[in-house]
Amino acid sequence: MKQASEFSGIRVIVTGSSSGIGEATARRLDGLGASVVVNSASSVEAGERVARALSDRSFYVQADIGRAEDRQRLIAQAAERALSGSWKKGALPDLWDGH
Repeated sequence: MKQASEFSGIRVIVTGSSSGIGEATARRLDGLGASVVVNSASSVEAGERVARALSDRSFYVQADIGRAEDRQRLIAQAAERALSGSWKKGALPDLWDGH
């Protein structure tokens, strides 16, 4: 099993993480030291609840990843948080090019 520090400094966006497998994945990655962006298309209260239950490295962004503008906003908010110093130094990959 991986140690918590192995994921320290790694940022992940877990889509569909307001419940079920996505939530379990977000909780596990947070527990292993990753900074997690909790995401859902419509379950805002549930997503915010999950993010509050995680470490202060993690937060919630509502976005429907089926919509290009929402994907771009999700990535932008995650990157903004990273650059603000709330997350450890590093860059987020360009996950979507807007197509």
